[in-house]
Amino acid sequence: MSLDNDADLTTAARPAKAARPEAAKASPRQVLAIVCAAICLANLDLFVVNVGLPNIASDFRGASLEDLSWILNGYAIAYAALLVFFGRLAERH
Repeated sequence: MSLDNDADLTTAARPAKAARPEAAKASPRQVLAIVCAAICLANLDLFVVNVGLPNIASDFRGASLEDLSWILNGYAIAYAALLVFFGRLAERH
């Protein structure tokens, strides 16, 4: 057998790849706008809890600043965990 025949046999034995439709691609400006909006919303979300802390403190009478810091820390940890999860989900989509 010649090399040409061997090449024909190996390519013929492989299954053909299914044609995948081309995904719609976003322009760089659209991506930049989405990223900027996401950064602004992420910062705003964490600032909202800081602004609302006095109202939260009024609901928990007698709570010290140490106790109230757990509210901020718990919120930041939960937010960071969900941010990673939804970022990965958006990346797949």
